[in-house]
Amino acid sequence: MSDIFSLESETHVLSGFLKYPRKFFEHSRVSEECFFHETHRTVYSVLRQFHDHRKEIDLIELGDRCRKCGVKSHGKIDISKYLIELSKTLVTEDGTDYFVAELLRFKYIRDVERKGIELQKIAQNSREKDISEVIDAIDDVSSRNISNFFSPQEVPKRVGEDIDWIEERGENPIEFVGYETPFPRYNAYYGGLRDGEIYLFAARGGMGKSSLINGMCVDTAAKYNIPCLILDTEMKRQTNQARLVAGATAAKLSAIETGKWRRRKEWVEPVREAIEKIKNLQYYHMYTGNASAQEFKGIILQWVNSVVGKGNPCIIGLDYFKPDVGANRQAHISETAALGEKIDMMSDLIGEIKCPLVTAVQSNRTHQFENRADNRIYDTTMIADSDRLQRTAAMVGIWTPKTPEDIIEDENLADADDAQERLDQINRARTGQLREGESVEGFRYGTHKLIIPKARHQGDEAPGSHDIVRRPTNADGSNWRFESNYLNFDVDSFTIREKGDLRAWVREHQRRAALTNENAEDGQVL
Repeated sequence: MSDIFSLESETHVLSGFLKYPRKFFEHSRVSEECFFHETHRTVYSVLRQFHDHRKEIDLIELGDRCRKCGVKSHGKIDISKYLIELSKTLVTEDGTDYFVAELLRFKYIRDVERKGIELQKIAQNSREKDISEVIDAIDDVSSRNISNFFSPQEVPKRVGEDIDWIEERGENPIEFVGYETPFPRYNAYYGGLRDGEIYLFAARGGMGKSSLINGMCVDTAAKYNIPCLILDTEMKRQTNQARLVAGATAAKLSAIETGKWRRRKEWVEPVREAIEKIKNLQYYHMYTGNASAQEFKGIILQWVNSVVGKGNPCIIGLDYFKPDVGANRQAHISETAALGEKIDMMSDLIGEIKCPLVTAVQSNRTHQFENRADNRIYDTTMIADSDRLQRTAAMVGIWTPKTPEDIIEDENLADADDAQERLDQINRARTGQLREGESVEGFRYGTHKLIIPKARHQGDEAPGSHDIVRRPTNADGSNWRFESNYLNFDVDSFTIREKGDLRAWVREHQRRAALTNENAEDGQVL
């Protein structure tokens, strides 16, 4: 048994704690379980009681308390005499640190051995169990963190202790923190994508959120030539492939899926070029259906270990976040709680992997709430299910196609029928069903808008993530509403492009707008 504990380490650690009381607090990872010998466990426990009550260590009282705990002797030596021997053991402060590391190492070895026994029992009792139960049991054993015993000790630091990096960065400035997406205004306002952060976008079903996630993840990864993984809860592999090709060419989605693209001469070469381009992408896609949080974790870890390599850069997209239906039914927990637990697990995971995660969640059916009469404000209350989603994410965005009112304003249309025709065109573009010769290039301010009510990080031109801007609703400025700052996008056959932003809109409408408040200006941040 001597290979799983060290009597020398245990005695020297206790001696160091008796001689140098502050060492007791410096090594907060040490606990009773770190000591293999029962006597040493008791001595440490009683010693901790002294420190908890901020009492000076008295060897006689320490011995009395050990006796009350049932420890009268250590071998043939009286416990009081043994404590005196411990106090006389030759150990320095640095030596105490060394023996603490040894103590933790042996604790680690014993934990590994115990885990091996547990896993062996699971294997022996798993013949009649469902595979998911076996995986969950193994993961439960494996997820109990024991590696922290061996990791560097983290202690609170004065906030100014290591602040010199700002001066150093000033001497050697960088162009960008994180990854620049294909959307310049988004990058300028909100700083692109950063490692270890979650970027959450809310949308109703069928509103083009998959185009946004793919455009942000796949195109960004391609720019940096790094791997990208999309976990798709809705779209099968071949459907995704067909949409990628349709988005890169003028060919209709139905023509790609049926093979009829070969009948149109002008489509053949572009389709083949798109296929070859996609083949060369480091883009990994997997249909996951209603996968559980544990299954997502397993898939991501396997992909990182086998494809990316530990510590190497990558980008992950999850389309989209939804509760574990099966887990809810078995555990009788709410969907809200399940969704919160899911994002917490994913947050810990990407923090460990050090990569950005771009994902989406269902928004509430009503895309607005009334802040005051007839004044529409988009905010995080639109996001369904869980506040934890919003708290955990570095960014929360609202993704929505333009409404008929938006089209009237943006395109300066006076006729509601014209606006409806434009809206129908947006829907055709979003589903890859544009008519012959039809495109969305004529839209001045895009088919979709992205509203950012929460942004943890900002770019050089950040407008203020919570700014509420006054907008007229009629071309003559006879009515108005309040809205958050937003960016405009075109979605055309699953291809997403950034369009003119709110500032451009303000400049366009500022002179024409008649304001109720004569002292205010259109586009003014309120």
